[in-house]
Amino acid sequence: MLHRKFFLVVLSVFPAMIGSAGPTGVYAPLPQTQAAIIAPKLRFGQGRLFVPCNIRVSGSEILVLDEVAPMTPDDNKIVVFDTAGRWKSEFGRGGQGPGEFGQAHSFEVHGDVISILDSFRQCIQEFAASDKRFLRTVRYGAEQVITTPHDFAVLEGGGYVLAKPRGVRGDKTLLQIGPDGKPLASFLEVLPVYETYEELLAKGSSQEPDRVRKNYVNLGYLESAGRTIYYLSWLRNEILAFDFDGKEIGRHALPLPSLEKTVRIVKENGFSNIERRLNYGLRCAGDRIWVLSRDEAGVSILFEIAGGRVVERLRAKETLQDFAVAGDSLFAVDQDAAEILVYPLPPVR
Repeated sequence: MLHRKFFLVVLSVFPAMIGSAGPTGVYAPLPQTQAAIIAPKLRFGQGRLFVPCNIRVSGSEILVLDEVAPMTPDDNKIVVFDTAGRWKSEFGRGGQGPGEFGQAHSFEVHGDVISILDSFRQCIQEFAASDKRFLRTVRYGAEQVITTPHDFAVLEGGGYVLAKPRGVRGDKTLLQIGPDGKPLASFLEVLPVYETYEELLAKGSSQEPDRVRKNYVNLGYLESAGRTIYYLSWLRNEILAFDFDGKEIGRHALPLPSLEKTVRIVKENGFSNIERRLNYGLRCAGDRIWVLSRDEAGVSILFEIAGGRVVERLRAKETLQDFAVAGDSLFAVDQDAAEILVYPLPPVR
């Protein structure tokens, strides 16, 4: 699995971005001043977490998806802490039965439901947020022509949207399904790396430097807010916005390295540097969109973009990965240290 490394960008949703006559590109300048490096105010999870992957806040609870021991019954569990970092409980396990995971890939909390994407078993498992009871399995299956999705989002009114990792010319990146798992729409044509599935199968595991395009070009993160679906492409450096009919209604370009620059750097310096140059993580919170990545020096950075201006909010020395925002605090996963870090969010200057 990838060890996620990134810096964080917070984007206010511009009125011009959504609801315009057509897609618009907004380019914000980089900040003129750097924020001070801030130390975490709290660390927790040591000894309880093995490979923490995803984190969400649900009321007074912090939920962390943890890969304990791959391909064992102890794999793929959700560990629950309170906001002070005290362990409360855990639920879920690897397996093939109801409420068990082949590969829990990511999860979301919406109302009183915790939805967990199982990319291996081709389904979404739902649990009650209040008491962690298993509720049901939503199967999207192979008939939807999407395998091993890398992210998903919960839609207002029920249903989900899934993102597929790669494809050939004519394939779609995003698949919308109803509450019963049946497909409703597919949209956003893939950036074709291969022309045919035969070529994909023959060359998809190639190890040459140009595999950055093969493995990453169609990857991204999904979120939804209201009646809008947001998709952050890892390498295209832009957030795309769609309505529930799959119509693109806006976009926002990010001030990050382009795909071409990324490919060139990988060819010159090796594939191990790629993760510092990907867009990682997308969250919607009220009228803000949060985006996560890292700079070339390995420093985690929190930006806020408002009114076309980029303001640095926070810098951290730690290797931040997945994240959640609650109140005036940033909860972040440090996968290398196998712990959760909590930072105070300073006010906008």
